[in-house]
Amino acid sequence: MNRLSRRTIGIITLAILVVLVIFALFIEFNHVVRGPARFVAYSEWTLINSEQDKLKSQHFYNGSRYKNDIFLFHFERPDFIRFSLNEKLQIGTLVNAGDVVAQLMSSEDDIRLATIIGQLDEVKASLLAFRTGEKKAIQVEAQEALNYAQAKLAAYEPILQRHKELHAQNLISDQALDTTLARYDLYNIEVSLQEAHLLSTKTGEKEETISIIAAQVDAIENQLDIFKQKLEAMTIKSPISGILVQPDLMLGELCHICEIDSIIVQMPLAASDVKYVQVGMPMSAHLPSTGKSSLELNVLDINYNASIINMQPMYMVTAVAPNIDGRIMPGMTGNVKIHVGKMTLFARLADAWARFRFNR
Repeated sequence: MNRLSRRTIGIITLAILVVLVIFALFIEFNHVVRGPARFVAYSEWTLINSEQDKLKSQHFYNGSRYKNDIFLFHFERPDFIRFSLNEKLQIGTLVNAGDVVAQLMSSEDDIRLATIIGQLDEVKASLLAFRTGEKKAIQVEAQEALNYAQAKLAAYEPILQRHKELHAQNLISDQALDTTLARYDLYNIEVSLQEAHLLSTKTGEKEETISIIAAQVDAIENQLDIFKQKLEAMTIKSPISGILVQPDLMLGELCHICEIDSIIVQMPLAASDVKYVQVGMPMSAHLPSTGKSSLELNVLDINYNASIINMQPMYMVTAVAPNIDGRIMPGMTGNVKIHVGKMTLFARLADAWARFRFNR
């Protein structure tokens, strides 16, 4: 009886264990995908000497946006072009968008600029001379000539008045009076001419001439403005705010700036885990080097174009982490957990068996 009881108890216990194991196989547990993480700049801007006569400005985003802006400086003319980086910028310097990082200088442009400025100064001087009049000595001479003409006119006026009185008394003929009037008119004309000459010496040439020279000034100033715009285009400014990092000289980089207000978190995902991860899932990133607590993020993107890492296809998962204090620097590493939801123990065992068979 005791044997039967013990056997029965053993069977019951075993049955309970089997039921518990089977039940446990279908209980859902929180499933987490873990992996290493790399932290890179949100976007980067590089200035590259791609060829002997070409500079390439390239602005690209690391996973958050599929955008790559490229601008080429191509120097086709036979000219001596000088490239100069801003001496105030050092590795580790914070750069604001719009700051001048480099300047392209051309010997031909320097000569052309000096020529245009010289032409402008010359024409402006001519315009000033026409508007302000002749030299003082010429103005004095013109004033004396006017005074003399006015004196002659004033001296002749009593003669004219006397002849008019004599003509009224029929003491002189009409012809004599006409001669006197004609002579008086000549004196009047001479005064008018001398007044015009004096005005010319004080105010310059005719308005038509002044207008022509003013138009020349405007034309040269327009040329200068256009040329200054060209020189402004040869001033290279940073399109982003960030930190200046060491350029890769092997790639021909002359300047490299990383935007770090936000940081991209990259995690390689094994092919067997791709089916579990979706955009928007919560993920936690931990950086031991910064001493920060875990960053709570969300999956932003999954790059389904696999990269081969250690002979295995890996798919890059990305997220964006705020970095206002700038403590996270490009190139740092850490660990990431992606919370993919719940998963039964049976599914986990089946997944582990599939991985074992695949990697065997």
